Amino acid sequence: MRSAWFLPPLAACLFAASAAPLPAQEEKAKPPDPAMEAFTALQKEFRQRMRDAGVNENAGRARAEAAKSFVPRFRSLADANVGTPAGLAAIRQVLRLSGTAKDAAGGADLEAELMSYAEGYLKKTIETASNAEVKASAHVALGDLYWEEGEAKGERLAKARAAYEAAVKALPDSEVTKGAKGNLFEIDFLQVGKPAPDFEFPDLAGKTRKLSEFRGKVLLLNFWATW
Repeated sequence: MRSAWFLPPLAACLFAASAAPLPAQEEKAKPPDPAMEAFTALQKEFRQRMRDAGVNENAGRARAEAAKSFVPRFRSLADANVGTPAGLAAIRQVLRLSGTAKDAAGGADLEAELMSYAEGYLKKTIETASNAEVKASAHVALGDLYWEEGEAKGERLAKARAAYEAAVKALPDSEVTKGAKGNLFEIDFLQVGKPAPDFEFPDLAGKTRKLSEFRGKVLLLNFWATW
C-alpha cells in the first residue's frame, strides 16, 4: 500500500483533512470544568427557588430569605475556587445576593459583612489568578464594589478609579473591561463640579455647533431618544 507521502497532492490534502480533528471535535475534547459545572447547577437551583418565592403571598420577603439561604453555598464554592472563573462567578453572585438578602431578617448586617469579605476575596483573586481575563475581571468587580453604582465619593471613588485603571491596563481591548472604561469616563468627566466634556451637535438650523462655544453662558441641554 502506498503511504500518504506518495499520494497525489489533492488526495494528500483530503487525507490530511480527514485525519485532523474538526473544530467541534476539538471543543468536545476539552475536559469539562467541574467547578463551573457546580456553579451552573447551584445557579439553576437558586433561580428555581426564586421563582417559587415569587408566588408567595409576601414575595419580596420570601425572595430575600431565599437569597440569604443561598449565600453560604455560593460563598463556599467561591472559597474552594479562588483565582478561577468559577470562583469569580460565585463571588459575583454572592455580591448580587447580598443586595437582595438585606431585606431578610439580619440581612443588613449580612450585606456589610459580605462587602468586606468580597473585597478581600477579590484582592486575593488578583494576586493568585493565572488567567488574564479572570484577573482583569476581578479588578473590574473590585472597582464596582467601590464604585457603588456611581455613588462613591472621596477615598472609595479613588479606589474605584485605581481598580478600573488596573483592569484596562491589563486587557485594554477586551469586552471584560468595556464597562470599566465607561465608568472611568464618568469618574473623570461627569462628576459634579467637573467641566463637561466637549462635543458637537447640530442646532435647529442644522449647523454644527460645539458645547464649548457656550462656555460661561446659561445653557439648557435636553437629551432625548425614541425607540
